[in-house]
Amino acid sequence: MVYFDHYPEPDWLSPHLVDAFWFVMTPIGIYGLIVAVKSQMSKGHWWLYLYALMGLLSLLHYNVETDNIMTITMHSLIWFQAICAFWLIGYVTMYFKNKSKH
Repeated sequence: MVYFDHYPEPDWLSPHLVDAFWFVMTPIGIYGLIVAVKSQMSKGHWWLYLYALMGLLSLLHYNVETDNIMTITMHSLIWFQAICAFWLIGYVTMYFKNKSKH
């Protein structure tokens, strides 16, 4: 949020809106993890998928036309978040498949 103005963002997006989104997104991830750990993976995995998909929204930075030039650090942070989201989707999928076999 410190360098918000340096990232390519649509005109309607503000730092306050991004903060609000994180305050919605984080509890969804925590809830999904708690439900999944309590052996209710059939319910928890959907919450974890939702959390991961919200993490993939960072890739939308590449869909905004702007004069701002992104640094290597910016690209790295965007892709780190996306890779973690893809990893979570893969992990939850494999865990759920293995759990349903037993």
